[in-house]
Amino acid sequence: MSAYTLRYYEQEGLLNPIGRDAGGRRRYTSDDMVWIALLILLRDTEMPLAQIRVFETLMQQGADASLQRRTLIEAHRAQVDALCESLTMIDQKLAMMRRLERNLEELDGWRENCLNMLQKRSADRAQSTMPAAEVGAKERMKMLRRR
Repeated sequence: MSAYTLRYYEQEGLLNPIGRDAGGRRRYTSDDMVWIALLILLRDTEMPLAQIRVFETLMQQGADASLQRRTLIEAHRAQVDALCESLTMIDQKLAMMRRLERNLEELDGWRENCLNMLQKRSADRAQSTMPAAEVGAKERMKMLRRR
């Protein structure tokens, strides 16, 4: 967590006033570090600052507010679970899109091959000196052989 964020959280009342040494540098206690670690976890899961403020107020109330704290965290957990489900669906859609892109690339390759074959066939026909009826008969024979 950046120094700016720590100062902001202190200004917003999310951190108790932090003690300072003789040089004016902040000195964090082990309790401060535990709370900062929890803040980081809550923010990493996108808990809004307003909810963190509520949670912090409930923490100050001690054991009397433990049920309310748990309820708040469980509600947040449900929101995170819903986000995870959405992320899973997005991952599945991305996988499907990648498969479709590969299939389209493969179809483009086939299309190119077909076009090349048609162009070659047209060029072969144009170079042929046989009468049209004779060329048509030879092509029909080739088609019959392919079957």
